[in-house]
Formats: sequence, C-alpha cells, structure tokens
Amino acid sequence: YESCFLIFEGTIDKQSASEFEELLPKHDGPTVYLNSPGGDLGAALKIGRLFRQHNQITAIGSLKGVEIDDWGRPADFPAGGRCESACAYMYIGGEKRIFNQDRLGFHQFYSTGAGLASGQSQIISGMIVEYLVEHGIDPRLFLAASKEDASGMYFISDEEAASFGIVQPTGF
Repeated sequence: YESCFLIFEGTIDKQSASEFEELLPKHDGPTVYLNSPGGDLGAALKIGRLFRQHNQITAIGSLKGVEIDDWGRPADFPAGGRCESACAYMYIGGEKRIFNQDRLGFHQFYSTGAGLASGQSQIISGMIVEYLVEHGIDPRLFLAASKEDASGMYFISDEEAASFGIVQPTGF
C-alpha cells in the first residue's frame, strides 16, 4: 500500500466506493489520479467525501501509454486521462485539486433504469448542489452541467475552473 499516488481508471460503481473505503486509510500518498468516463453518481459522491476525509489531492491522469524509464518510473506521467460525468464530482472531493484543461467534463445526471420521477430529480439536484457547496464550489457549476444533455459533455475552461472555485488560488 505504500506509494506516492493512487490511480483510479475505469467506470465508477458501488464496488469502487467500498474499495476506496478500505484502501484510503492505508494509503500514505497524498494524490489520487483519476481517469474515468463516469458511472454511479451516488458512489462518486461517497468517494469524493472519502477523498476529503483523508486529505487527498485529486488530479486527472493515466498511465496508459506512458513510457517507463530505466529506473522503472513513468517518464511522462500523467499522460492523457479524462474525468467526466460522475468522475468530475468525485474529483471535486479532493482537499486540493490539480486542474488539467479540457479533461474535466460535466453533464446532466440521468438514470440507467426506467427514468426518474420529478420528485427524485429534485432530491438528486439538491444532493449535488449541497455536495458542491460543501466542497467550496460555486453552485453555478450545477447550472452549467444541467445545460449539457446527458449524451454530451461540457468541459470546464481554465477561467471557469477559477471562477467556480475548482482550482484554489496559489501564491500570496
């Protein structure tokens, strides 16, 4: 379990939340790299809260296609990667967040089942806005995400990342 970072690659499911719940207390490194198209929103919110509880830094990156140097270390890590849909909310849980332009994507939430009733949509909307505020994010981010259809993706610009509070100010 000793490493300077963790990497999560793949789709987020309920099992992912259980795995992070078990792994994070044993992890000594401060950074979790994410590379995911999304998945289960409830699990992502739970994982994001675990990241905050364990003071994790979140970043976007992947080891896929990364060359390994003569010492067995990644030569150009992180390379590529994306954090979209539910992953974007998981990323927001980071105590600090390293932002990579054009790789953080949001859109409308949706159900893979029979659909959501109006009341259920209201509850989920409230849960997302509460989560954003809890993590110091301007709730206007939810408005931006809600304008993008569930089949599309709204990528956050550098200016929006600063405006919404996704990236924290540095320097004096």
